[in-house]
Amino acid sequence: MTPSITARAQAALDYLETASTDPAFAHPARPEDAATAQLRLAHLLGIPLTNVTVTADLLRRRHQSGEPLLLTATDPADGENPQETYHFILSTPLLDHDPFHLLEPCPECDQPVPVRAITRLTDLAPALTRDLPDDVLDNLQFLFDPAHRDTCDFGPARD
Repeated sequence: MTPSITARAQAALDYLETASTDPAFAHPARPEDAATAQLRLAHLLGIPLTNVTVTADLLRRRHQSGEPLLLTATDPADGENPQETYHFILSTPLLDHDPFHLLEPCPECDQPVPVRAITRLTDLAPALTRDLPDDVLDNLQFLFDPAHRDTCDFGPARD
């Protein structure tokens, strides 16, 4: 039996309250933002909360502690599909409408870089083909991501 909306809402609130007081959760300086991001991604993907982990993304860190966040979602295996792991960054966890960015290998340097914005589950479907989006060269997150190798034609060090 599926729990009621009220019960699920209360469980989410209880989780946020517990996680936001746990200094060891994900990033000690911003546990509430990390817990909120974890809840958002689990809900968006339709997977259990325990299948999403959150850490600080030290590679892409800017000025605020804990920003952006690196999220790892583990898709449970089923009878047809093996277990898969997806990595996302959330650039501005303070904003509830900020999209998650799926990390995929750069076609030039093979480093994990943000290739697609994911705001709903259907945005993830084209990623399963591993084809780059047509507008990837307009994606500033992709072009200026620090994970690109220095020699990469797509990275920030390009001429």
